Amino acid sequence: MILLTFVAATPSPTPTASPGAGIFSSPILLSLLIWVPVLMAVAIASMPNPRGRYDTLMKQIAFFTTLGLVFILFVAYNQFENFLPTMQYEERLDWLPAIGVKYHLGIDGPGLVMLVLSGLIGVASVLASLGVRERVRAYFCLLLLAEASVNGAIVSRDMFVLILFWGASTIPLALLILGWGGPRRSAAAWRLLGYWGFGTGVLAIGVFALYAATGAQGFDIETLLKPGLSPRIQLAVSIVMIIAAATRLPLFPLHGWIRDVLAEAPPGVVVVVAGAASRLGAFLILRTVIAAEPAAGHLLSPLLAVLAALTVGYAALAALRTVDIRHAGAYLAVGQLGWVAAGLATHFRSGMAASVFLLGAFAVAATCGPALLGRAEGGAPAIAGFGSVRPVRAAGLALAMLSLAGAPPLGGFFGQLAVAAALAQSGNFVLLGLGLLGSVMSLVAAVGTLRVLYIQSPLEESRRGAAAALPAVTALSTAGAVAFCVVIAAYGAFSYPILGFAAVSPLGIAGSVLSLFTGGLSAALVAGVCATLSDRAQSRSLLVLSGLAPRMPNLAWLFTIAALALLGIPILASFPAELMTFFGAFKNQPIGAFAVAGGLALTAISLAVLLRRVLFGAPNPEAPGVSDSSLSETWYLGLLAGGLLWVGLFPGGPKIPGTEVPLFDPGLINQMTAGISDIASPYVAPTPAPAAAP
Repeated sequence: MILLTFVAATPSPTPTASPGAGIFSSPILLSLLIWVPVLMAVAIASMPNPRGRYDTLMKQIAFFTTLGLVFILFVAYNQFENFLPTMQYEERLDWLPAIGVKYHLGIDGPGLVMLVLSGLIGVASVLASLGVRERVRAYFCLLLLAEASVNGAIVSRDMFVLILFWGASTIPLALLILGWGGPRRSAAAWRLLGYWGFGTGVLAIGVFALYAATGAQGFDIETLLKPGLSPRIQLAVSIVMIIAAATRLPLFPLHGWIRDVLAEAPPGVVVVVAGAASRLGAFLILRTVIAAEPAAGHLLSPLLAVLAALTVGYAALAALRTVDIRHAGAYLAVGQLGWVAAGLATHFRSGMAASVFLLGAFAVAATCGPALLGRAEGGAPAIAGFGSVRPVRAAGLALAMLSLAGAPPLGGFFGQLAVAAALAQSGNFVLLGLGLLGSVMSLVAAVGTLRVLYIQSPLEESRRGAAAALPAVTALSTAGAVAFCVVIAAYGAFSYPILGFAAVSPLGIAGSVLSLFTGGLSAALVAGVCATLSDRAQSRSLLVLSGLAPRMPNLAWLFTIAALALLGIPILASFPAELMTFFGAFKNQPIGAFAVAGGLALTAISLAVLLRRVLFGAPNPEAPGVSDSSLSETWYLGLLAGGLLWVGLFPGGPKIPGTEVPLFDPGLINQMTAGISDIASPYVAPTPAPAAAP
C-alpha cells in the first residue's frame, strides 16, 4: 500500500520557503560548527590537570560542546529554506588571493543532512568515551578535532579547503587509535593513515589537475566543475574522485583498513569512523561526480556497479569465514557500503535516495557492535550464552549484526531492498543477483552470531579472568539499550515519508544523502555494539562467543536491531532506502540490480550465521566471563538507535497530535531542492503566506 501510494502521488517542485524559515540567520553559523570544537580542544589542552583531578571536567566540556553543536544544527535545520537550489548560510572570505583560495562555506539540503548526522555521531562518540581513564586530556582534544574536520569537509565549497579538511580528519583519528586502541592498534592506525593518506593525495591530484585544465582563477566548486568541461576531462576527474572516495567508503579493493580499524579502535573512535568520517566518501561522489558531472557519472556507473558487486560479495564471504566477531561486524559494514555504491550507480533518483538512506542505517549498526564489544580478545566462546546473563547487551549485538546483514524488518533490509529495486529498474540484473547472494551469506553469518549469544552455554565463572567479571546491571544501561532498539525498529517501521523525501530532490542527490544519514547511524550502531560486546566478553572469537543472549540481553537486543537495520527490515530506516534503490536500478542497470540483490542474500545468510553463533548458540564452557552493558556504556547507542527511529517515524518532522501543524519544521523530506523525479512525490510544498498589506 505504501509503494502504491508513493508511486501514484504527484511531485511538487515549486521552490518555496518553509514556515518559520529565515527567522534566525547568522553569518558565521557554519564556522561555529568547525571552530567551536577546535577552540574547546585548545581550552582542554591548556587546562592544568594535576594527577587527573579535572578529568571529569574535561569530559563534561567535550560533551556539552558536542551538545551545543547539536543545538546550533537544530537552529539551522529549522531555519533552512525549503526547495531552494542555491547554497544557504554561505560564508565567503579571501584567504590566499594570489592563487584564488577562499574560505568559502555553504550548505544545501544534502549538506544539512550530513551535518545532522555528524552532530548526532559527535554526541554519541563522547558518550561512548566516558570510560576513558588514561590521558583524558589528549583523548578528548583529538576527538573534538576529528569532529571539527569532518564538519569542515561537509560544508567546504572551495576544493582547496576541502582537501585540507579531508586530510585533517585522518590525523586525530589515527592518533586516537594508536594511543587508545586494542592490541593491534599500531597496524590499524598505520593502515588508516596509508589508505586515507593515499585518498587525500589522489583527491589533491584531481583538484589541481582540474585547476590547471580549466584555467580557473580559484578553487570554488562552482568554478572548477562548471558546465562545458570536455568529456575527457570530466571522465578523468570523475575516475580520480571515485578512487579517492573508495578509500573512505570503503569499496573493494581499497577496503583494507576498515577491518582492523573497527576491530582495534576504542568505541568512541569507532563511532566517528563508521558513522561520519567514512560517509565523506559517498558525499564526495555525490558532490563531484553525480551532481557536478552527470555525463561522466552516467558513463562510469558500470564501474561503480562492479565495485559495488565486488564489495558486497567479498564482504559476505569474509563474514562467513571469519571467527572474530568484530571482524565479522566490519565485513558486514563493508557489504552495506557496497549497496550504497550500487545506489549511486543507478543514476535514478530512487536509487540515489536509497544509497543515502542506507548509509545512515549502516552508520548506526556498524558503530553499535564494536561499542558493545570493546577491545577484548578471545573470539566467540567469550560471548557464548550472553543472552542469558546480559540480555539487553546481547540483544543489541544481535540487532546490530542483523541490521548489517539486511535482515527484515530492520533498516538495512529496507535500504538494500530499495537499492535492489533501483538496480532491477535500471536493468542491472547481474549486479542485483550478486548483491542478493552476498546478502544471504551475510544473514547466515549473523545467524551464527545469534546462535553463539543465545544457544551456546556460557563459560563457568571459574574459567573467567578478573577482567571479565560481570558488572552490575543498572536501569541506565537497560534504558539505553531499549532506546537503541526502539530507534532502529521505528526507523524502518515509519519509512513512508522518506519515499516522498527522495522524490522531491534533484536526480540522485536527495536519496543518496538520506542513505548517508541512515547508513552512518547504522554503521555507528553496529560498530559500537561489537566493540562493547567483545569488551564485556573478553573475546572476539566466534569460536568462543556463543549463546550470549541469555547472559547479555541488553547487548543481544542492540545487536539484533543493528543487524536487522543493515538488512533493511521493514519498520527500520534502511528499508525504504533499499527499496527505492532496487526499483530505481531496474531501469538502467538490471544486471547490476540482480547482482547486488544476490549480495543482499549473502549478507542475510552471513548475519543469520553470526547471530545464530553469538546469540542463540550453545554457550561455550571454555569462554571467559561475560557482562552485560551498563547504562553509562550503552545509552549513547540508544541515541543512535533513537536517531534511526526518529527519521523513520518522523522524516517529515513530527506533528502536533491531532493536527497537521508541525512540531518543528522542516522535516528531512523538505530539505532537498526541487526537481523532476522518475518516481513521483507525495509531498506538497507549503504555500507561503501572502505578504501583509502596507
